[in-house]
Amino acid sequence: GKLYMGCKRAKNKKDKEQIKNISKSDEFQLSLLNLQVKIILIYMISNIFLFGGTLQSINISCNKKASDSNPNILLIEGQYLALIASILISYVDFSRYNELNERYKKGEINKSLEPEALIKQASILTIILYELNVVVFVEIYKVSLVIDSSKCDKKHIDRLYLQAACFIMRFYGDYFLLSATLKSINLIKSKYDKRIDKIENPDVDAVIAAEIYVIQRGVLYDISCNELEDLMNSSDEFEKELLLLPKQILVVANIFGVVANIISLIGFIKLYNRNSNEPIFGR
Repeated sequence: GKLYMGCKRAKNKKDKEQIKNISKSDEFQLSLLNLQVKIILIYMISNIFLFGGTLQSINISCNKKASDSNPNILLIEGQYLALIASILISYVDFSRYNELNERYKKGEINKSLEPEALIKQASILTIILYELNVVVFVEIYKVSLVIDSSKCDKKHIDRLYLQAACFIMRFYGDYFLLSATLKSINLIKSKYDKRIDKIENPDVDAVIAAEIYVIQRGVLYDISCNELEDLMNSSDEFEKELLLLPKQILVVANIFGVVANIISLIGFIKLYNRNSNEPIFGR
């Protein structure tokens, strides 16, 4: 036992020494990437909440007895978590950009910072998206206490199933982004630890993730437009009056989301085209 502990201590000491001569820049990047791993996990939990809330909505649409739990509570919590995660990821993006910009001014690097600038801009739009979403779902929750707006028609339920599928897709997108982030951490550590021989390029996973985000947000935008259209054609004036503004805001929020995801995708493709093995920051 003692011998094992001794070996382990020696190994740890060796690890520390190997990372001890790490450059300031790499140390900073590693700290950001470690934060990014935690942020992506928050996004993943948010997806589970949103998926659960959508399943509850499907469940109570045609089964009024099941309506003791309000699905909007899970949906609000999911949007809140996504808002927190998007504020934190924006911090990562801005920190990364500012650090690169400082090094660019000093002449340490000579590559274009356009991809990082794009990803940084996208992160601001994503914050706006989730802020609006929180407002919308809080309003819808309030309305649900006054009227029952769940409908037992096929069109409505098919839409909810499609929405649930979007959250599963987003979960997969986050999985690919998590993979890109872990590969990025490995990439930086491999400079200092010669035992890491399997170095994979994180860019590919990041581009796949960004493509998934664009598709699912496009579908969510489509769903919100159809819902608004249905409401406009509704004969229930009271429901229309209560839900018109939230449903309109939801469409606007999803437009911000689509634009954010497209800008982010362009940023990641530009990173990929830069063709140098480098760590991935942002979402």
